[in-house]
Amino acid sequence: MTSLLRRVRSITAGRHRFQPCPICGWNGDIDYILQKPPDLPGHVGHPSGADTGWSPPGVTGCVSCEVRSKLATFAVRGDLLGLVKVTNPLPGKFEVHVPGEDVLEFSLFAPGHNENELRRPLLEGDTSSNTTLAFIRRQLEACLEGHERCHRPNPSFRPSRLVYVGSSESNCDIALRTRTGIPAGARYAALSYCWGNVVPVCRTTRDSHGQNMVSIGVSTIPKTFIDAFQVVRRLGLEYVWIDALCIMQDDPIDWATEAGNMYDIYHNAHVVIASLHGKDANSGLFCKTEPTDKSLQFHLTEFRHGLRRYDLFARRLARSLDHDVHQDADRTAPISGPEPLLGRAWGLAERLVSARTIYFGKHEVIWECCSSAACQCQGTANSLWARRTQKQTFYSDIDRNSPSARFVWHRVVSQYMARDIGRHMDRLIGLGAVAQCVAKAKPGQSYWAGLWSDSFIEDLMWRHISQKKIRDVSDHPEPLRTLRGWPKRPAPDWSWASIEGHVEWADLWTETAKHTLADVVQVQVDNIPANNPFGMVGSGSLKLRAHLLPCTVGPMVRMRETRVAVHIGVGGRSIDGEVCIDPRPREWDRIVEHGHGEAVMLHRVFLVPLGTLIPPEEQGRRLLTALLVRREKEDGRDSGVYKRIGFVGLYDASRVESLIRRPGARREITLL
Repeated sequence: MTSLLRRVRSITAGRHRFQPCPICGWNGDIDYILQKPPDLPGHVGHPSGADTGWSPPGVTGCVSCEVRSKLATFAVRGDLLGLVKVTNPLPGKFEVHVPGEDVLEFSLFAPGHNENELRRPLLEGDTSSNTTLAFIRRQLEACLEGHERCHRPNPSFRPSRLVYVGSSESNCDIALRTRTGIPAGARYAALSYCWGNVVPVCRTTRDSHGQNMVSIGVSTIPKTFIDAFQVVRRLGLEYVWIDALCIMQDDPIDWATEAGNMYDIYHNAHVVIASLHGKDANSGLFCKTEPTDKSLQFHLTEFRHGLRRYDLFARRLARSLDHDVHQDADRTAPISGPEPLLGRAWGLAERLVSARTIYFGKHEVIWECCSSAACQCQGTANSLWARRTQKQTFYSDIDRNSPSARFVWHRVVSQYMARDIGRHMDRLIGLGAVAQCVAKAKPGQSYWAGLWSDSFIEDLMWRHISQKKIRDVSDHPEPLRTLRGWPKRPAPDWSWASIEGHVEWADLWTETAKHTLADVVQVQVDNIPANNPFGMVGSGSLKLRAHLLPCTVGPMVRMRETRVAVHIGVGGRSIDGEVCIDPRPREWDRIVEHGHGEAVMLHRVFLVPLGTLIPPEEQGRRLLTALLVRREKEDGRDSGVYKRIGFVGLYDASRVESLIRRPGARREITLL
């Protein structure tokens, strides 16, 4: 039976010695399986006969057919095989397309083969093993000794608190240490994980702080923390930073202060330990999967290449941190892999700020630093997948002194806002550490509630596009989501951080195609703490010198999530455009005049033109971008104070030029 299941195909490279397969057209060259041939299309069809794409194993003796048949059989039930499409888009990569389902991606490899693209190891499936530890140590040593771009911890920096775990599990009381009790130059790790719906019994509060300084009972510590302690000790460290233990969770002043130090804490960590797969603090870091489990890898066939025989395996590629997800680093779309940590807003900030991170996944450990990425299956080592990671792209872009470098901030904010955060009030402070990274590339520039002084008008052009998040990943359980003394709202209404949901920028704004129509007169923001512009914001106002054009908008569907094409009435003219209404339901009652069914008209609203631009693909036609605002008080008097309620784009700016060119047409207005 074994010999039947793993029979050996004798394969030659010459077409004259092998009759091409009548089903799939394979010519007998193993490279035509592992590398997509230029003259052979992707394979499509049903595993049952001619003209359908491949044959069942054993019918033609074709390795190519066997590979595709086994991949299809792995992906779907027998009654769906007739609907399957198997393609070979890149060398060594296969995709199984099933109607109505996600595309399954597979990588082929042959352990022991002499080609780099094939020579990958079998995974043992145990992320707590000595093999895993050796992999981590190799990556850590290579980074610390050879990567000039990767930040070394500042030996003079010590967090306000660290958890002392000792050098071994025995004879050690796990306890909290304050800065005065931490040796100078002490190296520490930091933990990145999802709280989920778990409230750690051992969390530090005003009441438990004293006891945690003496000893933290092991029975009260969640499994993810316990596993992290083990990794810390095995790496030769004695300290670790964990937010639930190192921040007093019921003290708003301490919380705002320590959360405002996230840049220094994560940036100066010797290494960050991340629970990629854990949905909550009880999930743990380590996973164990039997090497024979097909979710890890599975055997396809044997083949002979030259004078040697090899086993050919397949491994399903997960859209996570590693492998071809690196393609997403250059897109504005957020990574949408299945791992809970990738859907957590704080997790994105921790990833970008840290110099070195170890990700514990379901099947393997993944390494990422500012210079490289590696995984135990060596999928990232393959030149085909060795693209820049999100972290590498981020640091490369902010280091460049070019006009397009400013758009890296828009991309990061868009990715961040697509992720879930437990407390809406944390939106600004959660990205504050990343803002500090960007600030180092913007010397002399100010940062106000998520917007930058050197691109402030462009930064105002954010638009709400969806309420949907990647997934619901709570950063804090319900009992910890509200603290007394918190600001009443997370940011001024002109800031992207004031809303919940996904935001984006068109980023068509270039130095050669733009014309600014508004000037910033004054920005006032009350920071919490007052000396930290990258922390929380209590209140704020913006004063612009700009045009204020009364308008009507509609008809449109009430509270539609995405942008809507509408007619906008300005100065007695009806102009085609798009409107994105900010998700502030209470504002609607003030601006809706009348409706027919679900359709409504917006009255008592104004346009504040920000600028005109010429899209690259539409030379000769200028667009106008504007804020949609309403008066703060509808008492018949114009106090000059307004609130943003949306973003508008007019398709033809020339229709309003006569209104914005009149002398003295601009005035000072204040936005709250």
